[in-house]
Amino acid sequence: MSSPSEDQRSGGVPMSLGHKAYLEDKEREAARQQAASAPRAQKVLFKFSDEDVPRLTASKATFDDLAPKWAWILNGKGGVEPVPIIEDSGTTENFISPAQVEQFGFGTRSTTPRLFTQVSGDGFVVRELVDVIWYSNNVQETTHFYVAPPEIPYGMVVGRDFIQEHPGALMDQKPAEAMMLTVQAKAKVNSIR
Repeated sequence: MSSPSEDQRSGGVPMSLGHKAYLEDKEREAARQQAASAPRAQKVLFKFSDEDVPRLTASKATFDDLAPKWAWILNGKGGVEPVPIIEDSGTTENFISPAQVEQFGFGTRSTTPRLFTQVSGDGFVVRELVDVIWYSNNVQETTHFYVAPPEIPYGMVVGRDFIQEHPGALMDQKPAEAMMLTVQAKAKVNSIR
């Protein structure tokens, strides 16, 4: 009986073809792990082609898939208008677009510049805020909204603090176009003697 060749041996034990493949797989996996743990200047998680960039930018700039809540707001002209509002528990602050500030005629006031970071990693600075008087589900409040830069893709967003302070205050559906306020008239009582 001839002795097995060196490539058929592992620790003095003859190897089957399956065992040899197993050991080769283990060696490749160890090499992959070593390469993965080696320090790198930059780790690329995703690679996109130029064709992907416009699509990604467009999807980042749309809120079409979100179901907004609704409230009435008192505009700067003294009228009341229904407005969609996005609830975002990922931020603590409230934001409004410059387009809506202009549309509703809100006066802005300066604030200390603050840097905010979006989930995408992009940052933006706010320098102004507005006070918005809103009505919804028997609640009337004045709430501060930071004026977001024009490229931010939404109208009004309320953050986690608002959501926790006013649970269920916003309406689930767009209200009718006309808002009717009912106020009890003073009753005149004549005393009978």
